[in-house]
Amino acid sequence: MNNRTSIPLSVTPDEGIDIALRISWPMRKHMMTYCQGYVGQGKTTFLRLAGKELSSLLGLEFVDMRQDDRQLVAGEHFAYLEVNTTGMQRWDFQMPFMNHEDATFDMYVLSQLKRLTEGVHAFVVWDEAMKSPELNAIFAQLGRERTLGWTHKVSDETCFFLTGNREGDGADAYALTTDVNNRSMGLNVVGTAQSFVEHEGDNLEDLISTASLFFGGGTQKHPATNTLFDYGDDPTPVDAECTFRSMKTFNDIIRLKGWEGANGEFIKGWDWQEPHLRCAGAGVVGVAAFSTLAASTDFSAELNNVLEYMGDPEAHRERITSIFVGNSLGFDNINDFKFTVLAKLVNRVNSAARIAREDDSLSSEEIRQAIESAFETAALFVSIIGDGEMTNNLHALAYISQPELQNTDVGGAHRLKSRHG
Repeated sequence: MNNRTSIPLSVTPDEGIDIALRISWPMRKHMMTYCQGYVGQGKTTFLRLAGKELSSLLGLEFVDMRQDDRQLVAGEHFAYLEVNTTGMQRWDFQMPFMNHEDATFDMYVLSQLKRLTEGVHAFVVWDEAMKSPELNAIFAQLGRERTLGWTHKVSDETCFFLTGNREGDGADAYALTTDVNNRSMGLNVVGTAQSFVEHEGDNLEDLISTASLFFGGGTQKHPATNTLFDYGDDPTPVDAECTFRSMKTFNDIIRLKGWEGANGEFIKGWDWQEPHLRCAGAGVVGVAAFSTLAASTDFSAELNNVLEYMGDPEAHRERITSIFVGNSLGFDNINDFKFTVLAKLVNRVNSAARIAREDDSLSSEEIRQAIESAFETAALFVSIIGDGEMTNNLHALAYISQPELQNTDVGGAHRLKSRHG
């Protein structure tokens, strides 16, 4: 049984808008989003459209900072700043200003960023970011510390994006450095003929729009039927690595529950089952790590069968042994299912502890007994499987969330049994 759902390697511009609203914006204080792809795929265009849609959702006036120099007002304006960084140097963002009287200097920062005062909601797009490798240090600083110079702090309401081509696209582009990648969600963006025609609308002659859909592949990315458009090379996984930082960021992403706009429209949060969000998740922790984490979400039927055994493991010892030792369900990778079940067992212990603590009728001793009972049941389940690594991880995770368990010996016998048979 192959339980690992495939992860798309790219998103369309329309999917990119959805990701910007559902992930990039809520996570703006913790990461950047970089969008890479072949020339002319709509990377920068979809970000502008996402900014306009977001401003409407927030009930704010969209202000293009390149065309409008008015003073931005928090609660009234949504600022959009798009800067082509081709040929820029670090001093285009910050530079020293000498004070000759006392032989000191201050670090001055880009005036446009100064306009983004605290409380002003904004999208800032560093276009062609992959053409100036010396700017990686600036992007890394903005992406994590959200500072420039010695004293400038970027507003919490500013969301940063980077766009550019890939190294192999013949556009004089360079790979982003590891520290920038690790502070970002990476997306491969591939346009479709359908999105092109819809975006241009009446600007296209009937001949062009018809040919685009008929010969260009319609809604498909890299369509086999395409004889018209050049989409460049097929996308490969973005350079995302699973580090402690990126895993913490991903943890915050999967906690996103959605939000309601000022116009009453509800923007959904994280959903493991939506392919374009899987692509986005892989753009944070990498394909390998995301595939491992996502595997647990594809076991709904198998997990439901096992849930009834968790309440009384001893009564179902034979069945538990058959599934986890004999692999009677035929998993390609039984460790994926073990990980899923272990996470559920830890959740059951923590849920039992939370319910007990919230019950005002229980004494401290009764609360302790409820927690110990839940843990002992979980430990028995794992001991039947006989996997020492699972047992060690169960104890470690339970002790972190319920430290009082460290002062008891519940589960100790189960730990020994799992190690020695």
